[in-house]
Amino acid sequence: MGTFKSYIRNRRYPEGCIAKTRVGINCMNLFSKYLHGGVHTKFNRRARNNDECDPSDVETVSLFPNKGVPLGAKKTDPFILDNKSLSQAHAYLLGNCDEVQEYIREHEQEVNNQPRRSKWNKAKNHCQNFSQWFETRALQENVPDLIKQLSRGPNSVAKRYFGYLINRYRFHVRQCDARRKTQNSGVTLVASTTSFASSKDKNPIAVDLTYYGRIVDIVKLDYYGHFKVVLFKCDWYEVENDAYGLTYVYFNKRCSKEEPFVLGSQVHQRFNVQDPYNQDRHYVMKIVPRDLFNMGDEVSANLPQIYENEPSEHLMGPSIPKDNGEVLLTRTDVPETIIDVPSEEFVTQQLEVEYEDESADEFEDESENEYEDEFEDESEEEFEDDAP
Repeated sequence: MGTFKSYIRNRRYPEGCIAKTRVGINCMNLFSKYLHGGVHTKFNRRARNNDECDPSDVETVSLFPNKGVPLGAKKTDPFILDNKSLSQAHAYLLGNCDEVQEYIREHEQEVNNQPRRSKWNKAKNHCQNFSQWFETRALQENVPDLIKQLSRGPNSVAKRYFGYLINRYRFHVRQCDARRKTQNSGVTLVASTTSFASSKDKNPIAVDLTYYGRIVDIVKLDYYGHFKVVLFKCDWYEVENDAYGLTYVYFNKRCSKEEPFVLGSQVHQRFNVQDPYNQDRHYVMKIVPRDLFNMGDEVSANLPQIYENEPSEHLMGPSIPKDNGEVLLTRTDVPETIIDVPSEEFVTQQLEVEYEDESADEFEDESENEYEDEFEDESEEEFEDDAP
């Protein structure tokens, strides 16, 4: 009704205004169905949370998955990345590219063959010197062209975004969240890494560590026109657990400052709830996209792992019971209570209840008969008085 009311331009003829407007809308819808695909209409309009790339913007060949859609890209100008951020971003891309893994193992083997060095120093040497070693190694003839282009590093001129839509999540930089009531800059990342207890630890272990942070910048690197990659620059914070197993972060304690960049397809979105008793604590809550619903175990098993979420009771959808035509008279959502009563006592209680019911019925019958007799007597007396 609100839509129809908006069609009215002359209040004297509301029905005519609505009919005239609907005729025009129907004509436009009919014409738009026969237009070619290059014309944007309501039938080929992209959805608001559609993170599929535009076919015209997709590179022909790329070493990294081209996912996501930038938000507010036309309003930003290119900028120049500093040397430190450029080397950090390039090192992260080398460590997370599948085609570079064989070269990583080759360099680790060369580093491990060095005598009289601890495992801590070998791992540190691999992280610091792999980019330079890989650039020299890629000059050989048996290396593919894309690997050679990747080894040269990205261009210092990059592009900055204020938001990015990927995996049905709308990410924004921390600067945008500062003037809004919503939170879209909080992210969490699960990374597989070699964990050292200290610099003298001789037996490191490979574990999955969870990092919590906020997006401070969204950068699009350009490898000299061969391919482009979008990275999130984040501030990571220290994490602790309380006595109830809940996770909270300290925004005044940063960590992992040498690895601020991550791929947008690797992170999950979450928001923070400030502790009312401790202003420095912010409890972490993971979320799922608004248009993602739990449709049962069979359907959820086919969903991609990017929608993984912590188990929570409020996220579980209601289960639909099997309808076989029978109506259950017992409740299944509460535990049953069993009362042991001897059979003799139970029979006597039933007899007392039946006796009370019969006595009540007799009392009602007697009262009704008395009321009928009184009514008949009164009617006879009135009839005698009216007689001549």
